[in-house]
Amino acid sequence: MPLLQVVGNTAVQTTFNACFCLVSDKDKSALEWALSYMKTLLEAERIPQPSVVVTDLDQCLTKAVKSVLPATTHHQICVQQFLKKTASQIKSMWRGPVEKAPVAPVDDAGGWPGARGGNIVSGVDWQAGTTTTTASTSTTATPTTADDEAIYTHNPDGFTAAWKAVVHAPSEAAFWNTWRSLKRSFEDQEELIAYFEARYLPSHSQFAAFKINRVRSYGVKTASLTQGGRRGLSSHILRDGPDLEALHQKFHVMVFSSDQDCYTRLGAEHRRWRPRAHSPMLKGLTFRVPFKALDLLYEEYMHANNAFAQRGDLPSCTGNFQIQWGLPCRHELLRRLHGGGDGGEVTYDDIDSYWWLDQGPTARSGPRQWQESATPGGYLYMEQEGAKHKRKSATAGIEHDQIFEN
Repeated sequence: MPLLQVVGNTAVQTTFNACFCLVSDKDKSALEWALSYMKTLLEAERIPQPSVVVTDLDQCLTKAVKSVLPATTHHQICVQQFLKKTASQIKSMWRGPVEKAPVAPVDDAGGWPGARGGNIVSGVDWQAGTTTTTASTSTTATPTTADDEAIYTHNPDGFTAAWKAVVHAPSEAAFWNTWRSLKRSFEDQEELIAYFEARYLPSHSQFAAFKINRVRSYGVKTASLTQGGRRGLSSHILRDGPDLEALHQKFHVMVFSSDQDCYTRLGAEHRRWRPRAHSPMLKGLTFRVPFKALDLLYEEYMHANNAFAQRGDLPSCTGNFQIQWGLPCRHELLRRLHGGGDGGEVTYDDIDSYWWLDQGPTARSGPRQWQESATPGGYLYMEQEGAKHKRKSATAGIEHDQIFEN
């Protein structure tokens, strides 16, 4: 029986289980029914609808998300699963001779390999979503010439590397230029190119880096958040069979455990000193925002401070960092170093409320009160204000995944 699992991420880098639902069938109508109830619950609790939803590659789930959730919710697919699937398709659909020369692997966490000559992009940290500059911002940029294009071995691995370069292109111009470059490099693979062009390019906003880096996702790009819980549920279902009462108890244990993890981390980050927060510009955020936010701000501060010390400037700002993370970027911090900001210090007003550790009057005492009021069979009585605020802030990074077990 199909099980829909909805998992969210928190600002302290933990996850929570927002929804479990056994649906009657693996079809669009059943998933629409489940998501509609989830949407109703969010509205009843006055919790904002998620700004980003990341799903697996199930087409029925994709259609249900588009049908039920508001247009303001950006739908993404898990990039890791997507690249794994397309790599398999490339191998199975490849036609003709295969070069035996090895191709240098493309590291998904490394630099963008889209152009050798550099006329597509320059000075880009594409993976972190902090593009610093592009040589062209026009969506109708002239295609690169053969002399400027990256060279890939003419085999399935080479095609896969070229396709990854398309997916990770840091701007719209680079995306389409790199796609045209791929078509020229593998022009004999007409069937493969036609399939990708018809199947994936129309929905590129769900996986293309230049699109997903410009939504408030707080860095969530994969459905990996569900993996640990999914393995536990799968083993339970296979071992114990369709015992609904036992499965219900398993849900409670998972939710209880994830909330305990969140409150433990929340308490730790309220008390522990982060050396990176020693900067005068960031010191006001100590014990008030999570380590993840402090680390991101510190990296931006270092870039700004280096430019300030060298009396230099930074490449043009694309706005990607601020849009994706809800934090001031290096350009804003440099402006403050030059005296353009009000005192220069970063405050709560400068960052998205998702990162606030103090979410209300009960935020600091929330864990103890919540534990005392929890009942063994159902702690999900969300009467504790601190818990409610935690879910409100964390829902913005919600993910969907699906488990199909008979």
